[in-house]
Amino acid sequence: MSTDLRAALRDAVADAPPDPADLRGVIDTGSRRLRRRSALTVAAAAVAVAAVVVALVVVPGPDRAERERLPAEIVRLDLDAAEPLDLDVLASRRTVHDPEEDISFDRFEGLTSDGLVLRSRYTYEDDGYELGLVNPSTGRTDWLPAPPGDVGEPEVVALTADRLVLLDNREFRSRALLVLDRSTQTWSRSFVRLPPGIEAHVPPRLRLGPDGRLYVGSNRERSIPMHWWSFAVPAGGDPRPEPALDDVNVAWNQDVRVTADPHGRVVRTVAGGSRILSDHRPASCPAPEQAFRPQLELAGDRPVLTYWCAENNVPGSVTVLPAQSGRPAVEVPGLVLAADQDWALLIGGSSGQSGTYVLDLVHLTVHRIGPTVHDWLNEPQVDLEAGLVLWNTPGPTDDRDTYDVVWKVARLP
Repeated sequence: MSTDLRAALRDAVADAPPDPADLRGVIDTGSRRLRRRSALTVAAAAVAVAAVVVALVVVPGPDRAERERLPAEIVRLDLDAAEPLDLDVLASRRTVHDPEEDISFDRFEGLTSDGLVLRSRYTYEDDGYELGLVNPSTGRTDWLPAPPGDVGEPEVVALTADRLVLLDNREFRSRALLVLDRSTQTWSRSFVRLPPGIEAHVPPRLRLGPDGRLYVGSNRERSIPMHWWSFAVPAGGDPRPEPALDDVNVAWNQDVRVTADPHGRVVRTVAGGSRILSDHRPASCPAPEQAFRPQLELAGDRPVLTYWCAENNVPGSVTVLPAQSGRPAVEVPGLVLAADQDWALLIGGSSGQSGTYVLDLVHLTVHRIGPTVHDWLNEPQVDLEAGLVLWNTPGPTDDRDTYDVVWKVARLP
């Protein structure tokens, strides 16, 4: 879910959706990322990945989709009216360093489905990288066996009660796939080989699907449409093309699949058939010249999408919950980063509304839980899982040349 979000994060701070020709400049601004090696050649961008049981892999055509009866009401929420939500922080980590001299860190990476926190720690002097699981109720960290090989700072793919799935983010074409069996505390290590011609400036977004495969989506060089591949886990190996998923964003939750395209067509698919939840973009969000796919998360079986807007007189992005099963559509400015059954986590998209927010999907209210870090493009670790929220916020220092980031975990009401 929530890993791999750097593309959307970069889009959120731009005045308009980014032009691929400017990605080098974006990469330069993010070059202070905490890295163990200076050889990093990729930065984050927008590609969403997921998987599905074989019976649901093919995107249904319009003749198979049954249009859902939708209420006309649209609930529009305003971040300016968001009330602060004072959460009881259960666990936190703080990293302070000068990016020119110190690349040590100690931070939270994500939440497991059984309510633990994945913690990573690297000490530059010892060249030591460690992973542990924090119990937020006690604050205790159980350190895990060291992953095999030299893995850099791996990206989170999935954190379940049974296993942790990570992907090394340093090498571009061939990447180490790391899987920890939590019952035996043993790691397996294999390699996935990304296809030729994949966008060289940005890493793909990663998700583990219910069919057990790792799905990877990315643009081709100088090509806007997204292309999809999948890999066996934990075997890795060569990619399997997934052309039925080209140029849509997709997410799964058990037996539910949702696809969304840049033009506003949102389709919900289950084993019994499909329903069109929406066939247009929000009226308040004119489409940019290049149709970028919306950011997509699932709140239970309900999609939460962020569309990029073209005009300067509207928010840079609008987050939408399409009407579904008698529930009205919801629109709120900002960018969705994570969602669960009852909540969505948002970043404010405009300067006057910058900050981190949680959207209560039951009562349709929005609350501010804190500011965002001034260089949060490089620290996007956020998550919602098992009633917990993980987010990051600036530390006490006002020195913009020094990283001072605090990661917090709290239980939502």
